[in-house]
Amino acid sequence: MSVELIADVRRQNSEGPHWDPRTGLLYFVAIPEGEVHRLNPETGAHKIYSLGRPCGAVVTTNTPGKLLVALMDGLFFLDEETEGLTAIAQPEAHLPGNRFNDAKCDNSGRLYAGTMSHDENLKKLGSLYRLDTDGSIHTMETGVSVSNGLDFSPDNRTMYYIDSPTGTVDAFDYDAATGALTNRRTVARIPDGMGVPDGMTVDSNGELWVALWGGWCVMHFAPDGKEISRIEVPARLVSSCAFGGPDMKTLYITTAGGGGKTDPEQPHAGSVFRIQPGATGQKCTRFDDSKLG
Repeated sequence: MSVELIADVRRQNSEGPHWDPRTGLLYFVAIPEGEVHRLNPETGAHKIYSLGRPCGAVVTTNTPGKLLVALMDGLFFLDEETEGLTAIAQPEAHLPGNRFNDAKCDNSGRLYAGTMSHDENLKKLGSLYRLDTDGSIHTMETGVSVSNGLDFSPDNRTMYYIDSPTGTVDAFDYDAATGALTNRRTVARIPDGMGVPDGMTVDSNGELWVALWGGWCVMHFAPDGKEISRIEVPARLVSSCAFGGPDMKTLYITTAGGGGKTDPEQPHAGSVFRIQPGATGQKCTRFDDSKLG
């Protein structure tokens, strides 16, 4: 199998693919460019929202046409029609050197979102937060260097999480009723020389698909951390992946390394690819904004 190029955007860092089954649209961000992209993979229709500062993640909400974005300075709603932003939470207003990075919702409509320093050489300055549906925000982990991929097991009892410089995928016991996380442990370790883990997704069998920043691939792991396979990607900096499509059998893969650079070894770095790897993704989750209007 080989991946197919579907959005030749060549951004400095395309990230965070998120599928909306209601509309058949794929959303992703370009972090340093401060953009949210909305793509129809079948027609090629493509809209870009320019937000004016770095954007680490985007998820849909229960309200059609309203997105939740994790920006440099906090969490905001984005109205797709007016392109206006409404602030929700700014837990690190006192840390101007930090920014939000990856984020994902659980089945109860809560958002988990992490932060990191703008200067990636500065370690353990970020945190992982949980945004509840009433707008309250809770600190889940501190001392995080580069908060990255996360997702939940199909039985709703485990949350997987990546702090990239550790080179590992960790797991927490997850309480679906309260959103609490306990018993952190390592379940998968990236082999030396393969780069570092970035974004990830968990399929309907509970298997992990992890994008490798610097590894030219997505690694596929069993829940116990045993490697199953690899998907080669024609870009060195593979940033994230997510399942989508009408049957949830398409894996969308974002990459980095574009931003005006030209590299004949990876001419489409920073673009978005897709493949059908023989797995099925879980039901897409979105933020429940019903209590926030």
